[in-house]
Amino acid sequence: ALADHLSRQWNVRCEFSSKPAELMLPTRTRLDAHQILREAVANAVRHAAAKSITIEVAAKDQQFCLEIINDGAEFRLRGGRLELPASLKDRVEQAGGVLDLARGMGVTKLSISLPIGEANH
Repeated sequence: ALADHLSRQWNVRCEFSSKPAELMLPTRTRLDAHQILREAVANAVRHAAAKSITIEVAAKDQQFCLEIINDGAEFRLRGGRLELPASLKDRVEQAGGVLDLARGMGVTKLSISLPIGEANH
C-alpha cells in the first residue's frame, strides 16, 4: 500500500517486493522502516529526478533489510566518495541501523539494515 501511495504522491513508478519471514516485526521497526522508505523515495524523486524505484524488503538474522533502487541521477561526490543523504543517514542511525549507498549500471542502490528486537533503540 505504501508503494502505491508513493507512486501517486511523487508520480513515479514504485514497485515493492518482500520475502516471507517467520517472525513479527516490532512496531517500532515497522514505523522506522515506513519513515525511511518515505524519505528515500522523496529524496530519489526530488534530488535525483528518479522515474522508477524498486523497494525490496526481507528479514533475516534479526535484521530487517531494505533495498531501494532508483534510476535517478548520481549522488554528489565529496572527496571522491558518494555523499550519503544526511537526513536519511541520521534517521537510519537513530533506529540503530546501517546505511550503504552504491552506484552502478545507471542505478543508485540504498541498502539499509535495521535491527529487530532489543537492539532497536
